[in-house]
Amino acid sequence: MLYEPAPVNHERTVASLEDYLEALRRRKLLVLVCVLALLGLGFAYVGQREAMYEAQASILVSPTPAGNNGALPTPNLEREISILLGDAISTTARTAAAGSDPLAAVEGTVTAGYQPQSDVITIKALSLSPERAAALASAYATTYVTERVAGQAAYFDASIGSIDTELATIEPRITDSQDAIAYWDAQAAQWTDFPASNEKATALAQIQNEKTKITTELQSDTSRKNGLENQKADLVRARSIQAPSASVIAAANVPASAVGIPDWGFLVLGGFVGLLLWAVLAFQLERLDRSAGCSRDVELAVGRPVLGSVPRFSWRFRRGKWALIMANDRPARSLQATREAYRRLRSSVQFLARADGAQVIVVTSSRALEGKSTTASNLAVTLSLGGERVALVSGDMRRPSLERLFQINNATGLSDFLAGRSESLRVERFVGFETLAIIPAGPVPTNPGELLGSARFVQLVTRLRQEFDIVVIDTPPLAVAADALAAAARADGVVLVVDGKRTETPDLLAIRNDLDRSGVRLFGAVLNRDRTKRAGLLRRNKYSYYGGGRKGDSSGGVAIHTSRRLEDALYLDAPEVEPALPVATPDHPVAVDPDARPIRRLADQLAARELEASGAPLGSEADRLESVGVSMSGDVDDEPSRSLRSSTPTRRRRT
Repeated sequence: MLYEPAPVNHERTVASLEDYLEALRRRKLLVLVCVLALLGLGFAYVGQREAMYEAQASILVSPTPAGNNGALPTPNLEREISILLGDAISTTARTAAAGSDPLAAVEGTVTAGYQPQSDVITIKALSLSPERAAALASAYATTYVTERVAGQAAYFDASIGSIDTELATIEPRITDSQDAIAYWDAQAAQWTDFPASNEKATALAQIQNEKTKITTELQSDTSRKNGLENQKADLVRARSIQAPSASVIAAANVPASAVGIPDWGFLVLGGFVGLLLWAVLAFQLERLDRSAGCSRDVELAVGRPVLGSVPRFSWRFRRGKWALIMANDRPARSLQATREAYRRLRSSVQFLARADGAQVIVVTSSRALEGKSTTASNLAVTLSLGGERVALVSGDMRRPSLERLFQINNATGLSDFLAGRSESLRVERFVGFETLAIIPAGPVPTNPGELLGSARFVQLVTRLRQEFDIVVIDTPPLAVAADALAAAARADGVVLVVDGKRTETPDLLAIRNDLDRSGVRLFGAVLNRDRTKRAGLLRRNKYSYYGGGRKGDSSGGVAIHTSRRLEDALYLDAPEVEPALPVATPDHPVAVDPDARPIRRLADQLAARELEASGAPLGSEADRLESVGVSMSGDVDDEPSRSLRSSTPTRRRRT
């Protein structure tokens, strides 16, 4: 998160595309959680859902004669769909589709629709089985067509049958009328031979009236008969040439795939939604994040520059002796960036030492588990490899950590000396790091803060200034105890270790205020587990070109010793408590016995072992020390600082 108590310009208050990309890059692990969670939901849904198959059939509905006039109206498709999905056709079609399985008659859903401006009805059947879906759609189509064609034939048969029935009633009437006309003609012929008279005229008039009535009925029946015969002929002709009222134009095929989104589509959709969720959560967490995740955040919070940024390294190098990145010979490519970061931190500290005369540096942090002890240890080792005479003091007597890193016995140490239980101070040195001295913390005291503020601690710091170029003091976190402020009051300044993932900007502001009130100088900060220098999303690895060399090469060409050789140097007949570095005061000058220092004892023992292996006599002590390159020249009592510097042994290679 960007900490901006007082924006300098408008650009600092506006989030850019780089800020959004950085927010996504910082939460690369969140994408796995989101994507895997959504993919899991997709797999669960795909696993429990039932695949549905859809088959489709098409029917052409043709006009059919309606009424006795034989007209061919346009079919009403909505009414035909209602008929198609009605109970009569549904029962027949499902029974036909089920075949020998009566339970299958109720399985499946059938819908129908029609295309606008056409006479085509589309039947869609949805079922769990592709074969059953095809059979159901075909059964509905076939049943409807059969029923409609049968209805058409029945219409013609009924129409012709009704005409025949009516003709059967008209023809007898026509015959009776013809017989009646013939009868009245015969009656009129009988009056032909009679002379004209009123009686004859009256009889002929009656005969003519009856004949006219019968002729009218005969003409009507004859006209009706001719009309029915013509209508029947038209129906017979229409039945012979009329197209079927319905036909299947597209049979239902067995579907090859399930309907709807396929299984892989749900998985792709789940992955896409997971990425979208990741982006939303990343931006939201970035807004809520108060940690000092980059150098700019730290500089804004503490008001001092970042002396070095150490990228996060693998988990297997975060505990124990493997956390000494600069003191192991692992050629891991992932450690190259970390080693280069510690070298740059060394350059920053050396610049402070030369520019400001800073010699005693307190390394602390805001809270525990932010990497202050690891940073102090690797800084001391890096300075030693660079030729500086370095003293690393384990001033965190509440929870000592340097001893675990260097595999040192913490039975005695700084707490014994500051509490007055011992007049000599134990100092540890190692083969390969001859210019590095380590002062363990010792047993946990009840008053560590008072010990770091005591006069004996002042005397110790004064003596260390004389003996070493740089003194690095590891102290407890500032937010936990005031020990760091007590030690910083006797030092030249403080280097604050900031965890890019744990440390929050309000804690840095509180520390800055505490240091300002105490008058302690803050040199700068070390951004530990820097999240902006690791290769990842949309960021190229800056160290890929110089990625640690070939397999088996040592890191950076530095003569680094393995943990086994360190253990040999630590515990090679060396006592756990070493009487070293007695404090000298102006009133009580103390001469430092060179033989009392652990480095002299180790050099003497190593020389004796080499001479025994070669078969040569041991000789005097001076000869043994000269054999490993240790000079005995110089007055130790007159120059205590020179005596410690001249006691650095150099191991010769065996021929």
